[in-house]
Amino acid sequence: MNGWIKIHRRMLEWEHFSEPSVVTVFLALLLMADNGRTDIGLGGLSSVTGLSKNTIRQALAKLTDSGEIKRQVCKGQKTI
Repeated sequence: MNGWIKIHRRMLEWEHFSEPSVVTVFLALLLMADNGRTDIGLGGLSSVTGLSKNTIRQALAKLTDSGEIKRQVCKGQKTI
């Protein structure tokens, strides 16, 4: 993948900014996104971020609950 992403300075005011694991997962998803979509599972996110699958589950739940991301089931697996 090539290109840039822009992050607004107001991200410092984001409700999840003080939670490093949530920020890490969110940024990883942004950086891997292609046309607004990322097809990756917990294992892939764990490899990319170095976070445990449980920590990623918790971060994804917070991002989903706050409306930052949407998750879909694809071929029997949840994708982000």
